[in-house]
Amino acid sequence: MFLPSTRFSGHVLPLWALMASISAVLLVLLLPVSGSSQIRLHDAAKDDLAKRTRDAYAEFTKEDNTVFDKMISNTLALKSATLTHLMDLNSQARRDTINLIPVSSWQKLRDKYVPQTQDQFLAAYNGSRLIMNLQGAVDLKKALDQAKAELVARTAAKTKKNDELNVEAPKLQSLKNSLEALKNQIVTAPKPVKSLSDFPAQWDNLKTIWKSVTEVKEWLDAAEKASHAPGLQLTILDLGVQHQQFVVERLKLQLEEEQAAEARAKRIEHHLELVWGPDGATAANGRPTAGLFGQIYRALTTSAPETEDLRYPFVTDENEQVIQTIGKLAVVAENETDGRPLDATMKLRDLMDVLSRYVTLVGYHQYLLLAEMIEAGVEKNLYAIRLSAINTREREMLVAHGLEGLAAYHAGGLKPEEIANFFRAAQSIAVGVLAGRVQ
Repeated sequence: MFLPSTRFSGHVLPLWALMASISAVLLVLLLPVSGSSQIRLHDAAKDDLAKRTRDAYAEFTKEDNTVFDKMISNTLALKSATLTHLMDLNSQARRDTINLIPVSSWQKLRDKYVPQTQDQFLAAYNGSRLIMNLQGAVDLKKALDQAKAELVARTAAKTKKNDELNVEAPKLQSLKNSLEALKNQIVTAPKPVKSLSDFPAQWDNLKTIWKSVTEVKEWLDAAEKASHAPGLQLTILDLGVQHQQFVVERLKLQLEEEQAAEARAKRIEHHLELVWGPDGATAANGRPTAGLFGQIYRALTTSAPETEDLRYPFVTDENEQVIQTIGKLAVVAENETDGRPLDATMKLRDLMDVLSRYVTLVGYHQYLLLAEMIEAGVEKNLYAIRLSAINTREREMLVAHGLEGLAAYHAGGLKPEEIANFFRAAQSIAVGVLAGRVQ
């Protein structure tokens, strides 16, 4: 039995030879990329599982930013409620003090109530330090020393983070520039790219830059190993750039945190200097001689000297009640409107000024001290949330790329319908050849 033949370009081609050629084409189509690999048939179940896993992860992480936003919102709401409650407590303490002052004697005010306020101020400072898990102080002089040391430490920490950022940020820009130059060359390539090494100038420049950046050395090594797949190489390099981007983002956040801590340390130091004096000087009895406390102690004695902050001493009898002294001075001041020297009027002014300083110590200044530490605790929590958000985004980036690659892998392989299509194509070729054969 003989097989029919056909004629091509004047030559007779037996049908068995044609079929052999078609089979060879099919064999080539079915050959894997690597000659050492086995033909991988498509597994529909694994393909579906990989895609469902990828999509489920994307859906699961879609709300992550919202979660962190809610955490930040809740933290800020808690801070607002806490500060409002603290303000209410301090307002009540201030009202109580205002009610006690008029019926107190100058001696009782000086020897009992002002020292109590001094102790309460120290308690407020130590309580605020406790909020931050920091050691307190035995007196306000030590508190001032701590505040000065804290400011020095915070400034050093801020400078260190700023220096780190100034090192890492240029690295990120260099990585981006080198990868961008390579991509631009690929876009303009006149023929298909088999490997990134097809562009030696850009590839060598990229490798030189990336090898100098320790944080992305492993990404470069992985990209070099995938030399047969330029698309995979670019994906790996993109991931390396994103990794360095997260390094820079974390440093920016940490620098922001240190800047806020330094500013807060400056405010606390200034606040303590205001109430205690810049040097924390004290008398033999432990009472401050400078700042708001020093001014108040000096003014509440019969021997109060005339100073820049007390031009008209007003205490003549330590056992006299505050309200009595105010009444006496008010009567005399009323008669000074006829042109006489305003001695009583000015004494009354200085008296009210000293009392107002004392009231601010009881309420306003204690509030500020505690509020600073509440703010510090909240800021620490907020920065932790924001740092967690950055870390989560980086992990999601890596996992998402891994699942995308897994889905792409299982979506590949030779599917049954593709094999059937191969044979249909071969059959069409054969029919066309047979239909056009020359007898």
